[in-house]
Parts: sequence; C-alpha cells; structure tokens
Amino acid sequence: MTFNTYPACGGFLAKPQNIGEMIALSRELPRGFVFSRIDFYSIGGKTIFGEITSHPASGFAEFAPEAFSLEVGSWIRTDPRGL
Repeated sequence: MTFNTYPACGGFLAKPQNIGEMIALSRELPRGFVFSRIDFYSIGGKTIFGEITSHPASGFAEFAPEAFSLEVGSWIRTDPRGL
C-alpha cells in the first residue's frame, strides 16, 4: 500500500535500542486525542520527541488501494475515552 504517494519502504528496519521507552511514551502522550501520530527520533540511543500530529496531511492524504482508507479508518475510535 502507499500513503499520500509515499511508497512502502520495501523491507524492515532494525528496532532502535530505546524502542521500549518510545512505546511507553507513545501510550502516555496522546491521552485525550481521538487520533495521534507521535514522532520520535533515536539519536545516539536517546529518545528525542519530534511532534504530535492529530491530522496528518490535513486529513486529505490518500491511500492506495483506496480500500485501505476504510481499513485504517476502522482502527480509529471516535470516543476519546476509548469506549
């Protein structure tokens, strides 16, 4: 699949050594958001926060195939309490 004309990477990347910290922070930071993408960088083994994005590409990015848009949309809970 592609998102907003960015092609799939075509492989797997090694996990950074601080992936556990990144995952823990990504569970805490977005509380109260319906959707969020959190950007972290691993630089020299340190976790660096980039940004929280609530609507990537202003909500207008396209998936290919188009059916993937519906699948991704089904993953998003619209109740911020997670119900």
